[in-house]
Amino acid sequence: MSEYKEAISKAADWMANHQKEDGSISPLEAGIGSYYKLPMAFISAGRIESAWKLLTWIRDNILDANGDFTGPYERGIYEGVYPYANAWLAVGAHVNGFFDISIPAVNFLLGIQSSEGGFLTDKALIGEVAKGSHGDGDSVYKAFNKPEITFDIMCTAMAGIACLYTGNLDSALKTASLFEKMYSEQPDLNRGFYFHYKPGEGLFKTFSEDMSAAYYLDFKKEKQFYFELGIAAVFLTKLAQFSGRDNYLKLAEDYLQLIKKAAPDKYSTPQSGKIGWAASYLFNVTEKEEYRNMAREVADYLVAAQDPSGCWYNVSKEKDLKVTTMDVTSEFIVLLHEMLPSL
Repeated sequence: MSEYKEAISKAADWMANHQKEDGSISPLEAGIGSYYKLPMAFISAGRIESAWKLLTWIRDNILDANGDFTGPYERGIYEGVYPYANAWLAVGAHVNGFFDISIPAVNFLLGIQSSEGGFLTDKALIGEVAKGSHGDGDSVYKAFNKPEITFDIMCTAMAGIACLYTGNLDSALKTASLFEKMYSEQPDLNRGFYFHYKPGEGLFKTFSEDMSAAYYLDFKKEKQFYFELGIAAVFLTKLAQFSGRDNYLKLAEDYLQLIKKAAPDKYSTPQSGKIGWAASYLFNVTEKEEYRNMAREVADYLVAAQDPSGCWYNVSKEKDLKVTTMDVTSEFIVLLHEMLPSL
């Protein structure tokens, strides 16, 4: 157990070294990607003062009147997964007691949720909704019927988790219905998993071969987006606990069990973190030893993969953007902390 706690502490030290006196995270030009997971990470590591300083800066400089996180800094690579960052910040604010951030932030997310349960991910279309009457039925309908729109599991599940933390069960149930539909529509669960959904149509399957990894988890290939299955299972397990409905627990297990069919690196890449997260939740609920073993395998990989400086790299020290390193380091603090009870 000590090695996991030591990894959390080293990573928290590394992140804290990037915090300025006013609570912000350097470099500021990195934008939301450098800090959106940090309120959760800091409190997970017991750094409450750091978390509160950061949240105070976010409330005073980044949170806008719509409950969105805007401010003077661009989102960069995070523009295409817009609700994902917002949801992490909403959950982080909520667990720290900053309800003046979390409640408007989740209300913003509710305004960009489809009746089918997914959330808008495109910044321009979200802007159209926000500039009009935010959450207005007509503007949302038009946005969701744009031909380029798809829902992905990662963004939708994290937004669903934010809904659960803030008591918005009806919205979370809509997301769960989408995940039920996505699972049932898979053409061959022995080969892979399509994790994007086209509103009003079904699973999104029309993509080029060079873009396949962004839409389809191929069980025969390595370095896949394993986290898509993991975060779906995390959301569904939390929903089962919230609602008391066992069908969601079964669906969570169905999602996570698919990882057994994936390539040999399924528990040993940075994209495996959320698999361990989900396995830990499922072990704590079901007490099935296979989930404890799965969580341990991922946790052991994370400890082994940590850089001596305390950070983690998504690809490598040479190839990572600074903001990506800060993103995954913050996340792995949270995931390791939440895996501790099952390790």
